[in-house]
Amino acid sequence: EMPGPRGDAYRTFAALGEDTIAALWLIAERALGEASPWHAVIASLPWSEGGEGSASPCGGCTPVSWPREACDALLGGTPLLADAIAASEKLARQYAALFPALSEHMADVFPASAYTLDNFRRAHEAWN
Repeated sequence: EMPGPRGDAYRTFAALGEDTIAALWLIAERALGEASPWHAVIASLPWSEGGEGSASPCGGCTPVSWPREACDALLGGTPLLADAIAASEKLARQYAALFPALSEHMADVFPASAYTLDNFRRAHEAWN
């Protein structure tokens, strides 16, 4: 069990489900870098920076974080397109329900610079 304000926050938000709590934890531990006791494990997880000019221009590892255009181009005409869009929209809704409120009210636990929508999606991808 994690002590301190971050542990208290995770216990408070337990109803969000373990996948969301794990994503929040991954973001925090990744932000710590080498100071995290989990650094070696976290560094081995997929965490594509994606975007224009990167090795992964579609975004992340799964369609959850791909731009809509990439989903349409790669998954169009398949049943996977609707699933990918639904999953992406669900994560966006979860994120919007949490942020920026958590970053505003608990800035020391959930710094806005680390808890971005892109990082939230990437953490979900890495966890799942």
